[in-house]
Amino acid sequence: MTIKCDVYKSARKANTYLYLEAGVPHDELPDALQSLLGELSQFLRLDLNPESKLAQVKPEDVITSIKEQGYF
Repeated sequence: MTIKCDVYKSARKANTYLYLEAGVPHDELPDALQSLLGELSQFLRLDLNPESKLAQVKPEDVITSIKEQGYF
């Protein structure tokens, strides 16, 4: 399974990134999450699949979280 992801960088929390399915507006996130992350800027768009290489997380975990919660 491959999904297109938009990756956003948090202005408030260093080295914190938010993964969303491409095209989903980040302003629809829960208020508590928006408050925690602060202003977000798009950092990257990628095709994510289980064989993708990510620096700190397993791609399967990101895909599962996006499908279940709508974000990672």
